[in-house]
Amino acid sequence: RLSGRRQAIVSPTPGVTRDTREAPAQLEDLEFTIIDTPGVQHQHEDLVAQAGAAARTADVTLFVIDVKAGVTEDDVMLSKWARRERIPVVLVINKCDHMKGDISAADHQRLKLGPGWRISAETGLGLDG
Repeated sequence: RLSGRRQAIVSPTPGVTRDTREAPAQLEDLEFTIIDTPGVQHQHEDLVAQAGAAARTADVTLFVIDVKAGVTEDDVMLSKWARRERIPVVLVINKCDHMKGDISAADHQRLKLGPGWRISAETGLGLDG
C-alpha cells in the first residue's frame, strides 16, 4: 500500500516470502524506498542475513508483528538484536482488522520497541495518515 502497488505475497502460512523486494514510495512530500524482507525465523539463517543487511542500511526499520500469530521467540530475539545494533525501529502491529487489534502488554514489554502502530496492510486500516 505504501508503494502504491500490491506487491506483497499474502498467505495465511508463515514464511512464504523468500526474497527481498524494493519499491519506490511516497508519503506526502517524502520520497523513500521500501525494502520488504522475508519474515525472520532463526532456523532460516539466509533470511536472517537478508533482513539484517537491509536493516543496517535503512534509515528506519518497520518491525512488523502479526497480531494473529502474536509475539514469537524469534521476534524477541530480533528486537534484542535491533536494540544492540542501534537499528532505528518502529513497531508495526499488522492484521488489526482481526481479533482485538493489539498484542498484550506483556508482549510489548518483551519487545521493548514502544507502543506500536496498529494497521491492516490488507484493508488499509491505520494507513490513512
